[in-house]
Amino acid sequence: MRLFSRVTAFWCKMQEWKTTNPLSLDREGEGRVRVCWNGGGQQGMTLLELTIGLGIGAMLVTVLASVVSLSIWLPAQQGDKLTVVQDLLFAQHWIASDAGSATSFATGTSPEYGSLGWSDYTGAAQVDHVVIYSYDAASGYLMRSERRDGSTYATFAVAKNIADEDDVVFSWNPSTYSFGVALTSTVATGTAKEGITSTVKSTSLTLAVRPREEQLVSPPGIDPIPTPPPGSRPYYVAEAPVVLTGTYVSGSYPELQSADGAYYAVDSTTGGDKQAVYTVRSQSLTVPSTISQLQVRFTGQSSKDNTSIAFYVKNSDAGFPASSEYSFTFADNDTSQTVAFNVSSSALSYISSQPDRRLELKISASGNSAFTLSTDQIAFIASP
Repeated sequence: MRLFSRVTAFWCKMQEWKTTNPLSLDREGEGRVRVCWNGGGQQGMTLLELTIGLGIGAMLVTVLASVVSLSIWLPAQQGDKLTVVQDLLFAQHWIASDAGSATSFATGTSPEYGSLGWSDYTGAAQVDHVVIYSYDAASGYLMRSERRDGSTYATFAVAKNIADEDDVVFSWNPSTYSFGVALTSTVATGTAKEGITSTVKSTSLTLAVRPREEQLVSPPGIDPIPTPPPGSRPYYVAEAPVVLTGTYVSGSYPELQSADGAYYAVDSTTGGDKQAVYTVRSQSLTVPSTISQLQVRFTGQSSKDNTSIAFYVKNSDAGFPASSEYSFTFADNDTSQTVAFNVSSSALSYISSQPDRRLELKISASGNSAFTLSTDQIAFIASP
């Protein structure tokens, strides 16, 4: 304690060195440096004590320099780690939230990873949601785009440090009706010369999609549609329809996922036979593992009465059969009608044998005068 007190006094009172007779000899003959400070009197240090004090001071300076260096370097490292953790947590929040609402999942094609869909019945009118996750290569962002009733509602980044498109993977598990997501976030924290590598962190999660209970209410005058057996799963049109005959008017495939009054419209030809023909493909029929019954449900209307509609289901690699699976006629113009039919056993066997288990449907409408065919919903209900 005495030595520390002297070292402290030495550094704090350096300016108070005496300029007159600074050196003297005591009776032991040792050289002594005398320092004065407030409070009166004099106190001396031997040269040995002074040397030790300077050595300790040098060590303290070295330690302090190391602490200052670490205080500059460590926060940057910790900040990068916090960045990737925050990146992953924000993405998990949005994906998990969407999965909690979703009733369907469809695998996407690059740069889209996949889409989740559901309907909201809490408001005055039904609102159909489709959320698409995709990769923006220019920015390295994982993007979330939400559509409501076919119109873009919001698009923003849920992760901003995705170095490569393959650093995000969405995978569907049909046996559990769930999908998995693997995410890798990367932050470059320095250069090789500095000896600092990139900060990388990965996470994965598995999320279940809840099946949607379809409303099975038919319009007045239409025979009630039988309720599918327990364990049934509804599926919808997965991509834009292909118009074979007639002219596309308006609408997009998300509008075919719910009977909400938002239509996909096609005008018929005007010369000769008045026809409107288009094809659609369903989402992959992943559940149940064995499908014993497959129902097609159609809701739509025609601008002219007595318009006939025939449905064809692809049942071989050769394409659509010559005979229709089901047909009906719109009794009234501009009046929505809902019909349903079960596909034939041959068509069901063919669909079940395909790797992606997707149903291809051709809708052919004809009438005595030109008309507009407006389709509200096409649903495919797979039952065990």
